[in-house]
Amino acid sequence: MKKYCMLLVLTVALFAILTACGGNKNNTTTPTGTPSKSSYLHECTGTVKLGQYKGITATQKKVVISDADIDKEMKDLLVEFPNYVRDDSREVGTEVKSGDAVNIDYAGRVGDVAFDGGTAKDQFLVLGSKSFIDGFEDAIIGKKIGDTFDIDVTFPDPYTNDTALSGAKAVFTITINYVGKEFGELTDEYVKRNFSKVATTVEGLREYARQHLQDDADKKAESDAWNSVIDQTIANAEFSDLNPDDVTYYYDLSMAVIKQYAPAYGMTEEEFYTEVYKEYYGSDLTYQEFCDEMKKEAERTVKEYLVFQEIVKAENLTLTDEEYKTSVQSYMSMSSVTTDIETFEQSYGKDYLTYMALNDKALKLIRDNATIEKE
Repeated sequence: MKKYCMLLVLTVALFAILTACGGNKNNTTTPTGTPSKSSYLHECTGTVKLGQYKGITATQKKVVISDADIDKEMKDLLVEFPNYVRDDSREVGTEVKSGDAVNIDYAGRVGDVAFDGGTAKDQFLVLGSKSFIDGFEDAIIGKKIGDTFDIDVTFPDPYTNDTALSGAKAVFTITINYVGKEFGELTDEYVKRNFSKVATTVEGLREYARQHLQDDADKKAESDAWNSVIDQTIANAEFSDLNPDDVTYYYDLSMAVIKQYAPAYGMTEEEFYTEVYKEYYGSDLTYQEFCDEMKKEAERTVKEYLVFQEIVKAENLTLTDEEYKTSVQSYMSMSSVTTDIETFEQSYGKDYLTYMALNDKALKLIRDNATIEKE
């Protein structure tokens, strides 16, 4: 039974605010010192003169996934999920130790009752990896290849994979089949063992990966094209009197994760970015380059706020009660919130949710009047 965990947890609310261009976590004032209408709405100040925002054309680039792309995907797959084959130098009767990749069969039960997910055969487990529940791996270390034995474990409480097992005491019968060693190539047997739900051969797995990568590439290309429409809308406008405090506000918001987690890791902000953040998000920027990029994005966010608000005014966009309700329900769905609208509204503020819904309406107007040409 595997125990899943995350390397780094980010707050959904912070992400939502960053992508919505308008959130304020302060409870009393905005960065400019002006009282906030709600705990989330941050109103930017400045002057904007709209340029063209209807009839904009953007190009969706054609992306073709190459064999080299698939080769890299397979190589990365082997790093994350190594292909273990039997190590013939480790004979039956020899002890297994921490770090060994053992091939095991196991069957778990609570009392006399087996439970879903508690039984498996021909499974590899790296001892000491802490990928299974506490006590499972430690009980195997020191046993011998070929041994069959019972171990007693207690599921964590809560146990999110199956709440019915939270805190339950269980017995697992385990057989150590052999110890594996890494094999640096894909094999059909490896694919069947690990990816039988999507493929049973190496070629099948490559084609699945190709389709998956192509779908992702097409979605990104489409998203980039629509982002280009918004970029052009902003670039076509003229701005003056941008409030530097607004830019600082959004810059600080974009850096909040680093500022929050660096002390917890006992690192400076630059060390945390370099050693943790870059790897987690796949960034190839230096810390200074990242900071400079966040400053540019902060200014863009302020400009986007002003442009969308001006379009709302220019087009006399309003919301009916039904449109507002539908929008809020969609935000609740995206946030996986199961509460009622009134409670959600109290949490975020009706002014903030109205602002979001009107922004969406302005965005729809821009998109409805734009043209995406595919290469």
